[in-house]
Amino acid sequence: MDSTVFWWARTEVVRRSSSSRRAENVSNMRIVGNKIDRIGWRHFTEGKLPTAFRDMQRQHLLSHHKYLTIDVWMKGFIDQLLTLTHTQWLCRNLTKHHKTMGMGTNALATREEIQKEVEEQLRMGFSDLPTYARCLLEISPDNLFD
Repeated sequence: MDSTVFWWARTEVVRRSSSSRRAENVSNMRIVGNKIDRIGWRHFTEGKLPTAFRDMQRQHLLSHHKYLTIDVWMKGFIDQLLTLTHTQWLCRNLTKHHKTMGMGTNALATREEIQKEVEEQLRMGFSDLPTYARCLLEISPDNLFD
């Protein structure tokens, strides 16, 4: 499991748990992490999750967030994973194809054209931006070409 994801998940479990349950939660998290390792990073980021992950999160929600169901939480979590994967894919395509002419029919020809497109979208505002493209707002225009 990616060390950042594991750290975040472990920190959340420890932060929200009583001291008597912390050791059990950390042990369960390690088991879930090993199962995710067996699934593989690619499949994990595409939304394939071990049932132990769902069971552990369901227990947490039952004791801490009674208003939030496991189905709603899992859908949101998988949506975040897919957004992460899609954003990485978009960034990779921008960095791969914007520098060379003729690479891909939809690729913009030059850096300046990409910058103009970004600035035009910023001028237009975000209300008309499709929801599937809102993840692009996380990319700083200043860092787009680094």
